[in-house]
Amino acid sequence: MRRLVECIRANGGKLRQAVVRADGSGGCDSTCTVAQIDTMRHRSDTHSMTRAKNPDPGRATLNVSLAPELARFVDGQVQGGLYSTASEVVREGLRMLAERESIRQLRYEELRKKIRDGIDELDRGEGFDGDAVFDELERGLDELEKRQGKT
Repeated sequence: MRRLVECIRANGGKLRQAVVRADGSGGCDSTCTVAQIDTMRHRSDTHSMTRAKNPDPGRATLNVSLAPELARFVDGQVQGGLYSTASEVVREGLRMLAERESIRQLRYEELRKKIRDGIDELDRGEGFDGDAVFDELERGLDELEKRQGKT
């Protein structure tokens, strides 16, 4: 807490948000946001997930508590030099999650279309007799077993 107060004082009391690392160290130049400091009320609130007022109207601020292993991972990514800030790491992770969700949704829609197409084919009488299909599969398996038995 002392580092946070020092960080607030260093910024002329204007700092509305500071961060703390999972090991308790931190300040205004650290990563892994887990606490929001309200300098106007002189209190500290920790939340698993809260929305905070953001001085940048083009972005939303969301403070998220991270498990220690995730905090270390984020720190490692920043220290590795690929990302400049913890926010960049989190944004990249969220972009990847959004892309994965988009792909999942497309696959789901494709599957639903195939099901609709199959039902339409059945309605038009273009389907296969199920018993005949299974009989053919069984014949194929019998032939395969005979060939494997001969070798």
